[in-house]
This record gives sequence, structure tokens and C-alpha cells, in this order.
Amino acid sequence: MNEREELLQKFAAAEPMISELGQTEVAAMTALQESEKALKMSKGFWLLLYFLAGFYGFGIPLGMIAELLDSAFLLLVMVVGMIGGGIFAVKYLRSMQKKKADEAQQRCDTAKQRHLQLRSSAELSFIPPDYRYSFCIQKIRSYLANSRAMTMQEAVNLYENEAHQERMEQAASIGAMYRA
Repeated sequence: MNEREELLQKFAAAEPMISELGQTEVAAMTALQESEKALKMSKGFWLLLYFLAGFYGFGIPLGMIAELLDSAFLLLVMVVGMIGGGIFAVKYLRSMQKKKADEAQQRCDTAKQRHLQLRSSAELSFIPPDYRYSFCIQKIRSYLANSRAMTMQEAVNLYENEAHQERMEQAASIGAMYRA
């Protein structure tokens, strides 16, 4: 049995771990995006309060409301109630979004810890440490399976060459956009 076949057998034996590695990468990224979204939304609630305060303060003529209520005291109670209610609502909504962001961040941290455990696992020790990510592993395995590489070193070099070529093509396309 040659080195290529041995590596393919090791990849097959490590498949459940490789699959879990990919799942933890997705879980961490999803949780991070949820956390960022929740934090952005919590900041947006203050803008909503400013909008509502502006609408109530300037959009509705207070004199007309005073005539309808026929009392300055009732007008004062209504304005204070609107502003106080708006502040309470924004603070409540913001605290809920902050709680969601904290929970998402905790899920992200848990997924990252599991990802690090998987990457340092003995089952993946045949793969160089810098390439223990699901997308790298899939590429390297395909190079070996398709006989584009016969050893781990050849597969890693092929991966690096293709990654470099991809970066150069992206840089060229960005440069072409700015020249146009």
C-alpha cells in the first residue's frame, strides 16, 4: 500500500471528526453573526426612540392637544407618559437584544472551544496543524482521491498553489473594477 492509499484510509477513518469540525465552524460563524445582529438592533432602538420623541414633540401641535384635553396638566401628564413609556420600551427591548447577543456569543465561544479540541485531536494528527479546517481538509482529500497528489506534502503544496492563484485572480478582478 502506498502513501496515498494510507492517507485516504486515514481520511475515511477520521470522517466523523472532519464532519463535526465543519459543523463547529458553521455553528461558530452563525452564532457570531447572530450576536452582531442583536447588538446592532439594540443600538437601533435608540434611534426609534429619537424618532418617536421627534414625532410626538414636533409632529403633533401641542396647542391643539391642549385644547382637546382642556387642561395643561393633562397635556403634561400625556407628554411625560409618552416619553417615559418610550424610554421604558426602548430600554426593555434593548436589554432583550443584549441578552440574545450574550447567548449567541456564548454559543460561539462553545463552538470555538470544541473546534480547537477537534483540531488538536490525535485522529487528525496526520494533517499539518495549519490545514485542519474543513475546507482545507476537503480540498486535500480530493487531491489525493483524484490522484492529483500522491503524498501529503504534494497535496498541501497543490492547495497552497491553488489558493495563491485564487488570491491573484481576485486581486486582478478588483483592480479591473477600479480601472473601469
